Amino acid sequence: WVFGGDGVTIFNPDGSEKKKEIAANDICHEVIGYRGNPEAQTICSFYDVISDGKKYVWAAVTRGVAKIDILDIDTGDVVGSFETCTNP
Repeated sequence: WVFGGDGVTIFNPDGSEKKKEIAANDICHEVIGYRGNPEAQTICSFYDVISDGKKYVWAAVTRGVAKIDILDIDTGDVVGSFETCTNP
């Protein structure tokens, strides 16, 4: 799993095959006021990602949005996105 500015890319376990891409518009969050910019921006900034190795991958989001995204480990589908305190 690669989380970055363009969204999320999921590879098979040995990294030889791309299984799924999730575009930034589908996984990243829109924020207003980031770094003083008054306009809405789509920000892809994940600072911690962890998995239970069985069912889910959790990704903590930063940069103006305090959320945790939860993805299905098998399909890569986003199954939830939950607000947290200032820094999850």
